[in-house]
Amino acid sequence: MKLFFKTLFVSICLINMIGCDYSFEKYIYGDNFKTYLKKEFYFDLDDKHFYYLIDLEGCSSCVQKNLDMLEELVSTNSLKDDVFIIFIGSLYIKDLEGKFETIFLNSKCLIDDQGKAFLYELGLSKPLLIKSDSNHYKSWLVSDFEIDKVKSFIKK
Repeated sequence: MKLFFKTLFVSICLINMIGCDYSFEKYIYGDNFKTYLKKEFYFDLDDKHFYYLIDLEGCSSCVQKNLDMLEELVSTNSLKDDVFIIFIGSLYIKDLEGKFETIFLNSKCLIDDQGKAFLYELGLSKPLLIKSDSNHYKSWLVSDFEIDKVKSFIKK
């Protein structure tokens, strides 16, 4: 019986350590992000939302992989309702314009075509997923290899 409870306790501890937020870190630029949204979009940061920031002028494979993933979610109506996508810069890859249009027309998007996000200290060096919850922010700088993991967070 003791062995059962020890095993149960260890299992619960492992599950808690591996929990859903394993890739998120405390987002130290939360106030800057709030200011960016308010000044550039006249948009107040809502609680319990995800914000996915993508630099459209970033590396071509990164842009393509992110647009592919987002288009798949949007096309299958699988993107969570609490996800806002913020496109930064101008799309320079002409082959991706159709994907961009599909995402833009079928999801909650904000477009920063002048790249003003880089005037604010947001910690944006890769696509960035920000999770807000009662004025506490967590972020995840998303590498090409983590796109499938991100997909699981923003999928219904």
